[in-house]
Amino acid sequence: MINESKDGVYYTYAMIKPDGMENISGILDLILDSNLIIDKYQIDTLDEQIIEENYPHCVGKDFYEGMKNNLLSGLVLKMVLYDKEGNAVSKYRKILGNTNSLVADNGTIRNLYGNKEVSFKNAAHGSGNEKEAFDEIKRFFGEDALNYYSYLNYLNKNSAYDDDNYMLSSIYKDMKKEEILNKHSLVKDK
Repeated sequence: MINESKDGVYYTYAMIKPDGMENISGILDLILDSNLIIDKYQIDTLDEQIIEENYPHCVGKDFYEGMKNNLLSGLVLKMVLYDKEGNAVSKYRKILGNTNSLVADNGTIRNLYGNKEVSFKNAAHGSGNEKEAFDEIKRFFGEDALNYYSYLNYLNKNSAYDDDNYMLSSIYKDMKKEEILNKHSLVKDK
């Protein structure tokens, strides 16, 4: 199959926030059903420093303390998503929905699982563009991950063919979802 990329961004960063983790299964279904592939993931907690680094545009605003406390309140699922068509950022942003869950399109992650009364409790996070995606991959997974995904993105942009059909199969999607849910269960019960 020939790569016909729209924006040439094959990888993006995504995160299910603590307030979205109770709906992890439904959120994973939306991601996997959109033919995004979860290439790397980690169940973790965040600290104040990484929150401030990732949301500098929110620091000092009236909602920042509530948002920060929400992000500190429990486990998150950090992910690197892959889109074989080269539209990772835009495809994930489309299923993520508007930042404000109250006005997010029907059927999006934030519409279905975000809090309609507390706007910063919107279930999930996603990079807004290619630069943010690679900055966030580095921030949450380290320099080695950034180098790896930058290289793979380069290869995908400059390759005429791809073969990711297995990763788009329902068997693979079900296995990946089950793997994440099992790991989440083990971590949360500690």
